Amino acid sequence: MNYTEYKRVRYYSRNDFLIVGNNSTVGSALASNDVIGELVIPRSVNGKRVLEIGFNAFRLCTRITKITIYAKITRINDGAFCECTSLTYLNIPETCTYIGNSALFLGINAGAIEKQMMIVEFNQGRTEGFNVGVWDFSRRASFYIIYPSSIAPTFPSNEGLFSEVSTIVICTPIEINFCGIQTTTDTSKCPAPIFKEQLRLTCACKNRQSGLNLFGFILLLLS
Repeated sequence: MNYTEYKRVRYYSRNDFLIVGNNSTVGSALASNDVIGELVIPRSVNGKRVLEIGFNAFRLCTRITKITIYAKITRINDGAFCECTSLTYLNIPETCTYIGNSALFLGINAGAIEKQMMIVEFNQGRTEGFNVGVWDFSRRASFYIIYPSSIAPTFPSNEGLFSEVSTIVICTPIEINFCGIQTTTDTSKCPAPIFKEQLRLTCACKNRQSGLNLFGFILLLLS
């Protein structure tokens, strides 16, 4: 399959948008499984929107520690981040309405529970709910979820949700049922929000006296 590689991540065409990974192969989203540290998923690549994280896209990518998603994705497909044992931070855009089965199963199956804290931050501005599959938010000693919305997610089955997690803190504006867990409005119990939209300041300026006219500044979101 043809793909576009941008900053170590592979993007595949699907209809009129891009999907991270080829939607079928373990680790298919990376140019190399040796990638260490932070990854960034932009809104678009070569002018084409990024709208999905593919099936098993980052599965078994055990050296990634942080993923920041600027893309307005609608789906995180099954197994997307499964067994990403070093991942400690992920944000989920307000446009995402589907988190697939085992997409956030963050330990090794039948292995020791990963001890590091996992932060999942949902972006501001959600206008509709989302569906959560089985075996998500699991296999970590602690999960901290920042969810700035009062729209409760749906979960057809609670099988494996928050499996073997000893500390679960979900901060919301009002108390809701989040996949079987009662949330808290005490935001001091969660880490401070981390995600910030990237901004780009562009200008075409001229000063009249120097033959340049000031057209002004336009603040644009990075694509």
